[in-house]
Amino acid sequence: MWMRQGSGGDGVLEVLMPRGRARVLEQLLLRPERELYLRELAARAGISLSSAQRELARLTAAGLLLRRDRGRQTFYRANTRSPVFADLRSLLLKTVGVAGALRAALSGAPISLALIYGSLATGEDRAGSDVDVLVVGAARPRAVSDLLGRVERRLGREINSVVLDAGEFRRRLREGDRFLCDVMAGPKIMLVGDEDEARRLAQ
Repeated sequence: MWMRQGSGGDGVLEVLMPRGRARVLEQLLLRPERELYLRELAARAGISLSSAQRELARLTAAGLLLRRDRGRQTFYRANTRSPVFADLRSLLLKTVGVAGALRAALSGAPISLALIYGSLATGEDRAGSDVDVLVVGAARPRAVSDLLGRVERRLGREINSVVLDAGEFRRRLREGDRFLCDVMAGPKIMLVGDEDEARRLAQ
């Protein structure tokens, strides 16, 4: 029997790549519309100038980043045309980005299922786009709102949550509730539970 250990979120990037590289990618791929110069990026990523310079050179050579010189400063930004941009950004979102922060905030709460839907899940979000979250379980809406509010203040993005208990979730799906049916059939980023748990709750 295959066995799974861990949550599948925290620590994934540390296994796949050096921490410094992950932090550089986090700063640029999660905000592809912005560009940062070396010192600013190193400060935001919390790494030394030499480490930032080394990782930027490697990532630029690999085609993941773009660079341009302006005066004495060199600016870097994500190369959104890279064939792996979308996949890397999705991985970052699920581990250290918005999803990672939400997953950490909701851990330990009496929740059976939590997921992100909407523009963030489809990859169509922009800087400042709202984050839409569906939560199913015994947690009270006010408690969930308090937990998500901490992430909201930290990330500077509005988080809209729909909180249902398992019975209401199941009933609304059986009645063909358009909103819930669209959410469950569409793209989503799982925060608590998985697709199997979603199907179990729906039955």
